[in-house]
Amino acid sequence: MVDLKPDELTNAATRLGQTAATVRNPPSVAVQGAGADSISTWAAATFNRAGAQMANALIGAGNEMDRAGVAMLQAVYDYLTGDVDIAGRFPGAAAAERPSSPPSPATETALRDVPAAPEAGDGSDLTDPEQAATLLNSGDNGASAQDFADQWQRAYDTLAADFATMESVSGQVRTAWAPIGSGVSTNLTQSAYWLRDRTQTVGSLASAARGYVDAHKTAVRDHPTAQEVRTAKDDVVNTQGDAVAHQAAVDKLATLTTTSSTVLQTYRGTMELNAAAKMTEPAAAPDLVADSATPGGADTSGQDTSGQNGSDADTADAADSETTAEDGTDPATETAADTETGAGTDDSGVTSDNGLGSQLSSALQSLPNSSSLSSPSTAGTTDTGGGSTGGSAMPGLSGLSPTLGAAQKQALDEADPDADDDSVDPDEAFPFGGGDAGIPAGVP
Repeated sequence: MVDLKPDELTNAATRLGQTAATVRNPPSVAVQGAGADSISTWAAATFNRAGAQMANALIGAGNEMDRAGVAMLQAVYDYLTGDVDIAGRFPGAAAAERPSSPPSPATETALRDVPAAPEAGDGSDLTDPEQAATLLNSGDNGASAQDFADQWQRAYDTLAADFATMESVSGQVRTAWAPIGSGVSTNLTQSAYWLRDRTQTVGSLASAARGYVDAHKTAVRDHPTAQEVRTAKDDVVNTQGDAVAHQAAVDKLATLTTTSSTVLQTYRGTMELNAAAKMTEPAAAPDLVADSATPGGADTSGQDTSGQNGSDADTADAADSETTAEDGTDPATETAADTETGAGTDDSGVTSDNGLGSQLSSALQSLPNSSSLSSPSTAGTTDTGGGSTGGSAMPGLSGLSPTLGAAQKQALDEADPDADDDSVDPDEAFPFGGGDAGIPAGVP
C-alpha cells in the first residue's frame, strides 16, 4: 500500500532541486603560471585539468539530483491526479485539489571541456640561472592560483552544507513516501556520501593551490636575481688577466648556480611530492533515477559518455570502485577519506594513477640538483606510478652560458660536494598529499 504525503514529498523534492543548483555550479577559474618557467606553467596546467575534472563530476551529480527531484514531483502529480480521478467516480467523495500542471522537465547543465594532460617542457629554460630568474618573475606571481584556491574553498564550504541537506532530504523521503521512499532514500544517502567524499577532495584541491602560490613565492625569494647572475658572468669575463680575481669570480658564479639549482630542485620537489598524491580524477556520482523516470529526461543509453571527465573511454568506468553505489555497503559506515577511483596506492602511500599527479611527478622528477650541472641528462623518464608519462620529461639543468667555458664548469662541479641529495622534506612542503594535513576540517 502506497502512503504518499504530497506536501512533505514536494518539500523534499524542492530542497533537492535547490541543492542540485549549487552542486552543479562549481568554480570556473583559469590558473595562469605563477612564473613563466616550465615548472610553474606545468603546475598551472595541472590545476586547470584537475579543476575541470572535479567540476564535471559535480555537474554530473547535480544533474542527477535535479532529475531525481523532478521525478519525485512527478510522483506527487500522478498521485494527486489519480486521487481526483478516483474520487470523481463516487458521488460526494472528497479528494485533494487537482494539480494545475505537471512539473517542468529536468534541466541539464553542460559538462566543461577538460584540458589534455599537460606536456612537459624540455627544461632548457632552467639551464641558465639568469634566464631561470627572469622566468620565475614573469608570471602572475600566483594571483590566479590564489583565486582558484579561494573559489574552491568557498565551494568546499557550500558542498559541506549540501551534504547535510542531502542526508536530511533522504530521511524526509523515507517517511513521506512509503514503501517506495525507502529505496529512494537509500540512493539519496549513497549520493550524499559520494558528495561528502568529493567535498574533502575539493578541500585538498584548494589547499594544493595555496601551496603552489607559497612554493612559488619561496622560489622567487631564494633564487638569485637575474642581475646578480649577470654581474657574476661579466666578472668572469672581465677578470681573465687576474688569476686570483678570476677564480673568485668563477667561485661566485658557481655559488649562484648551485643556489639556483637547489631552489629549482626544491620547487620541483614540492610540486612533485604534493601533486602525485592527490591529483586523481574523481569518481562519477551514483545514479538516482532511470533515464525514463523524469519528464523530458535524456536517454543517454546510446551515447559514449565515458570520457566526460577528460579520461580515455576504456579507462573511465565511472563507478568501477564506488562501493556506495554498487556493493550495498551502508554509507554510514564509510570512512571520510575513501579513495578516489582510478588510482592505486604503492607501499609508500603515494597514489599512482598514471594521471595528473604521476605525469607531473614524472615530468619534474628528472630536474637535477647542482651536481648534475656538468653532465647533460636525457629526456623521457619513466613514470613512477608504473607507466609511461606519455610526454617528454624535463632534462637535467646541464651546462651554463656557452661563453663561460670548461674552467667554470669544473669550478661548479667542485662547488657543492653534498648536492646529490635531492630529497624534499615533507614537513617543509605544503600540505597537499600524504594524509589529511591539507584537508580542511568540517565534514564528518
